[in-house]
Amino acid sequence: MLAEDAERRAWLVLDPAGGPVAVRVEGVGRDVTLSPDKALARLAPYPRLLAALALGLGRLPDARAACEAAVAQADPAELPADLLALAAVALEQGDLAAADTAARRGSELAANDGRRLEAGMGLAIAAEVASYQDGPGRADALIGTALEALWAAGLHEASAEALARWGWALLRGGRTSGLPELLAKLRGLVGEQPYEPLARLAAASTGDVARLRELTAAARAEHQPLRLAELLRWIGGPAELEEAARLARANGQGRLAAELDALLRPRSGADAWCRLAGHLTAISAEQALPAACRRVARALVELTGAERGFLLRYEGFAIVDVCSGASQLEAFATDLADQVAWSGQPVYVPDLREQSNLAVGGEPVRAALAVPVRAGQELVGVLIADSRRPLPGSAEEAMAIAAALAEHAAGAIVAHRRRELAEAAAAEQAVAARMALAAARAGTLEALLPAVRAEAEALCGADRVVVLLGSALAAVEPGAAYSRTIARWVYEQRQPLHLLDPRADKLFNAQASVRDLGGRTLDLAPILHRGDVLGVLYTDHPYDALPRPGGLAGLMRVAEALGALLARCHVEQELTQGGAGAPAVGQPPERQGGRPQQLDGRSATDREALGH
Repeated sequence: MLAEDAERRAWLVLDPAGGPVAVRVEGVGRDVTLSPDKALARLAPYPRLLAALALGLGRLPDARAACEAAVAQADPAELPADLLALAAVALEQGDLAAADTAARRGSELAANDGRRLEAGMGLAIAAEVASYQDGPGRADALIGTALEALWAAGLHEASAEALARWGWALLRGGRTSGLPELLAKLRGLVGEQPYEPLARLAAASTGDVARLRELTAAARAEHQPLRLAELLRWIGGPAELEEAARLARANGQGRLAAELDALLRPRSGADAWCRLAGHLTAISAEQALPAACRRVARALVELTGAERGFLLRYEGFAIVDVCSGASQLEAFATDLADQVAWSGQPVYVPDLREQSNLAVGGEPVRAALAVPVRAGQELVGVLIADSRRPLPGSAEEAMAIAAALAEHAAGAIVAHRRRELAEAAAAEQAVAARMALAAARAGTLEALLPAVRAEAEALCGADRVVVLLGSALAAVEPGAAYSRTIARWVYEQRQPLHLLDPRADKLFNAQASVRDLGGRTLDLAPILHRGDVLGVLYTDHPYDALPRPGGLAGLMRVAEALGALLARCHVEQELTQGGAGAPAVGQPPERQGGRPQQLDGRSATDREALGH
């Protein structure tokens, strides 16, 4: 049976060679057998059945029209499901805006009615849309929420469908490193029963051409034109790509057709350079760095024939951002990028498997190129592309195209850096002014702590803020857990510090206890006043977080306000107590004469333990 709607049912009648010859419909007046075109016309009053029939026939425009009609006619109980059907069809057509709107609206309506199945599936479709539009950050968050809701509700079949959809989104986006774990989860959900989406995804992700051909033959026999076009695309031979493109255009698969056109389009001669000029103009017009970098990566893929493109932003020789939207890089990509960063020379590798110094791992990747992105003599990034098959065209042309794109990427990064510095300077001044006012109003450390926490959370995304005072670095609030070793370093060096992962830092790689607090990233600033070190402002995060623009500079302004308040309280105490006695909690510690203090006599193990 092809489709069912209340009392109406429809079957496709196939000829032995594959392909529909008729549609048998029951429950519409009398049972009839019609040609596909006449069946579509007869089912016009029944939009849900019409949409299912059109999808079975591989006619996405007809399915889209039927879904829109179903949404227009739906009662509130049916509307979420109809919106999700519309979102899935629009996504297949490549209409991302319509798909996102329908998926989000359907999910919201379903959640309001307590319908967890539609709510979760709507978020899964929205995540797939976001993987094309916004990169993995937002997409990963959406799919995580969707799967959590579906699993919590025990909806294993829907969870498998959502995982399969997400697997294809990862594969199309080139994020293959996450696929083995996803496939394992899928196998755990479906068990031993045959599950075609799992078989198709596993074959495509591993490049198993023999298995893909088996699935292609089954799709032909069962007349699954939408599935057939997708399978042919992943076989990847010239004949298969041509057939897939023809099918995608006939079916209305706009997203797939555009991808195949880019793969099949000639990439040499004047045409490629004309299209490059158009891309460079569009890149220059972008104001936001992420949008400009995504354009750079997409242009690199289109013009070189690669399957994936990344723009990695560097500071020094460390990757600080993957501007083009990919969140996970395979080992070979990191090795290749680092080689280019250190040598300063572009690299073109026809077959990575022949390069013993570049790790390929289990990825079915062959060709790759990478070029440095420079602003003057400074390395600001690396532009890299790779493919599971040899790149078409000459190496010289591909590298020239990549170099031109890298030059415009450098311009976008430098412009972003200038805006970032200007915004950070203005934000730093605003923080200093707010903290000075808060300190004047507070009068005591305890009264100032809420303002300190609020500023640190906003500046660094901090989850926890600890004020450490004196050479002993004692926490103002008893019981606060912190790394005494790292705080000691900041105290002695008088420098702010951002640590993405203390285990990966040469100075603190034995400080595993910090990670025991919840996998935290640290931001610290010394509390200074007129050259004296009064303590350390210690903040951490419950996740790995890159430094925010102006975050550490702003944290220093917060620490300065703390230092000024502590010094003022200390002077007032000396005036009232004649200088006798130790400072109370909330008062400054003994002043250190501006000289860094040495580590005390504790053992290394004690110093690296969490302070209490």
